[in-house]
Amino acid sequence: MTIFSLTPGLLYVFAGFFSYLLKGKLQKLFILFVPMVAFFQLLTLQPSDSYMVRFLMSNLNLLRVDNLSLVFGYVFVIGSFAGFLYGIGTAKKAEYSSALIYIGSALSVIFARDLITLYIFWEFMALSSVFLVLLKRTERSRKASLRYLMVHILGGLILLSGIIMHIDNTGSIAFGQFSHESLSTWLMLVGVLINAAAIPFSSWLPDAYSESTIMGGVILSAYTSKTAIYALLRGFAGWDILIWLGVAMSIYGVIYALLENDIRRILGFGIINQVGFMVCAVGVGTPLAIAAAAGHAFCHIVYKALLWMSAGAVIQSTGKSKFTDLGGLYHKMPLTFFLTLIGALTIGAPLTTAFTSKAMILKAIQYEHLFWPWFLLQVSSAGIFLNLGVKFPFLIFFGKDRNVPASESNKPMLFGMSILAFLCIYLGCFPQKLYDLLPYSSHVLKSMPTSFIDIYIDNFKYVLIKFQLIAFTALAFFLTYKKFKQTDSIFLDFDWIYRRLFRYMVIFMIAFIDFIYNSINSITMALVKSIVYFFQNSIPFLLYLLNIPYLRISNVRINKFQLMDGYSNTIKKQAFPFTIIGSAVFMIFILLYIMV
Repeated sequence: MTIFSLTPGLLYVFAGFFSYLLKGKLQKLFILFVPMVAFFQLLTLQPSDSYMVRFLMSNLNLLRVDNLSLVFGYVFVIGSFAGFLYGIGTAKKAEYSSALIYIGSALSVIFARDLITLYIFWEFMALSSVFLVLLKRTERSRKASLRYLMVHILGGLILLSGIIMHIDNTGSIAFGQFSHESLSTWLMLVGVLINAAAIPFSSWLPDAYSESTIMGGVILSAYTSKTAIYALLRGFAGWDILIWLGVAMSIYGVIYALLENDIRRILGFGIINQVGFMVCAVGVGTPLAIAAAAGHAFCHIVYKALLWMSAGAVIQSTGKSKFTDLGGLYHKMPLTFFLTLIGALTIGAPLTTAFTSKAMILKAIQYEHLFWPWFLLQVSSAGIFLNLGVKFPFLIFFGKDRNVPASESNKPMLFGMSILAFLCIYLGCFPQKLYDLLPYSSHVLKSMPTSFIDIYIDNFKYVLIKFQLIAFTALAFFLTYKKFKQTDSIFLDFDWIYRRLFRYMVIFMIAFIDFIYNSINSITMALVKSIVYFFQNSIPFLLYLLNIPYLRISNVRINKFQLMDGYSNTIKKQAFPFTIIGSAVFMIFILLYIMV
């Protein structure tokens, strides 16, 4: 077997274990080599390809090749290369290994053709990703990683329950569109939505991602939630509940991003907002909506990873992560500022990739005459641009100068950011390159302008409206930001519920276990005392039985209880060792009586 005979996901997984054995420059070169090989594999994959494995009396197929899996595969591999290059100067050996296994598991999920393969790598993804938080080695990251793991274990168990019920009901392990709504499919949907950070299970994302390592935050931003979007597209397209759930996620992300003071937590809420757009498109379920969700997932990985790189570069340079501790960095980190600005504008400005992908989602919703979802997504689009397109870069680079020592980002960081910044602009100007990769690409090409002239010249009216929208959004921020000053505060949302709930659950479980232990201990001690009492009195009773014939022949009258007490006192004082022998003899008599 050669590396080219493996699936792209298994290539990453095996490389993750092997990379831990390497050191220094050799490991870093190897890490960059893996995405190159995987990208070449993706270029050579054909729809007829498969990778069969016999497991648990089932034939598992680890490879399904179509436009939906390939578009996610391409962006996963491109994002990993940029992320690894970005982290060369800061990442530890264990981070690379964990990241490779995590990315490989995500790739294996999107290429899985059956539910068993999906679940196995779903859990591998959760277990490997937790180390990207834990390896920061702080008390906050330790607690955040524990909460992250608990949420994903819960989601995995719910998903597993649904899968088992589905296989039991249908006899099929195939992973495809679930048109029939049943308890099993609802359980699988909930398990997937937990990974998508859908409310009310959304708190884990900003909680854990903000406490991850510098490179870990970049890697985490790209895979877990997008893998969930892929699973929704593959299995739950057209489920109406997802339309309003997606709208709620987008609004929720805007509100909490507006309140947030931490530069990575605000990006976490931004992920929830943008994933809400994708979930809503999945709920619409038309060919254009499915293509739009996949396209926006591609674009979101690119520009959101760029923003996470920007935040990581600022933290690496200054040691600060709060808006209230930062400001005036534009002259100290000019290149970082320029690349950050590209990522920030990509949230919705023309000439950037999200401008075209969001337009697809909104047009797909508009075609189905869903006015209120369309309107609310337009509002949330303006809101998230205010938070990430204006507030994020302004408060870091142009806010009040706090005289924080800082220097320009190192070259690997700038190179990694430059790759993604280039894609943000290139795909925004020439989106047909992306459209050709999407599922139902023919519907996209019929519904959307594809060339630069079609988008920005022939449809200049739409472009002008967008320019006006972002201009008024920016103006609103500058007119009001002094009245709504950032404060160094912590805002709890749904995590307040499960933090309290888990605390009381732990207290209850400890009390319950203590009650069970004490009850078992009391019963056991009572039983032991009864057995000891029985054995201690076995010889006096046996001697009394043996002496009954003699007493009757001799006509000696004696009280039965006085005689046994006398035997007991004699044995306790003079013949204690014979108590055990007597007990054994008595037990033998009983056994012989039962057997005969």
